Amino acid sequence: MAEAICISCNGIGSVEGRTCASCNGSGRETGFFNSMKVYVEEICTKMPTAVKLIYTHQIVAVVNPTEYAALVDAAKDGLRIIVSCGVVDLNPTGKIYANLMAIFGSSPITKAAITAL
Repeated sequence: MAEAICISCNGIGSVEGRTCASCNGSGRETGFFNSMKVYVEEICTKMPTAVKLIYTHQIVAVVNPTEYAALVDAAKDGLRIIVSCGVVDLNPTGKIYANLMAIFGSSPITKAAITAL
């Protein structure tokens, strides 16, 4: 990781001709901002990245009304929870995709449409 520069002075050590108060003129990021940056970088490198983000209204748009009507209440509730997210990762190896395929397991039109998203 490259050494972090101060966000107040952009690494030059001064702001408007005065010594930068954030880094005390060192030009390096210190204190809270540095700690947060290290924390965020560490978390982001451990988290999987979303591969296929889509708006959930796109899912709603491809659900076949007849197939939706045939769903049991628990499946409808599961779909409502997913749709309430607003944006989901529809990566075919992800949990949301697996849940949608389980919800629409016997719904070939909707399954094919979700897969095509």
